[in-house]
Amino acid sequence: MKPRRKDYWPAVGRLLKDDNYLILVIAYGINVGLFNAFSTLLNQIVLNYFPDSASDAGRIGLALIVLGLIGSMVFGYLLDTSHKYKATAVWAFSQSDMSLQLS
Repeated sequence: MKPRRKDYWPAVGRLLKDDNYLILVIAYGINVGLFNAFSTLLNQIVLNYFPDSASDAGRIGLALIVLGLIGSMVFGYLLDTSHKYKATAVWAFSQSDMSLQLS
């Protein structure tokens, strides 16, 4: 079934009026923005503290991406099987907060 062009814009309008969708878009945008900003500045941050570690900054960036992919697969599977979205989000935020408190 081929989608009709006249059905597109009303669907976009309904999405832009949906509060849950807007919260999701804003949260995703913040996440992507922070990741891109950190990835862009990673070399400068590492070289500021470790002047001879240019190649290490690349390895740290690689680890960020690979571990993010693995974490996405693991948590995606766990969320798909358990359906405990809120509990998982609270746990992840508490772990993130704890790691910031310890550093």
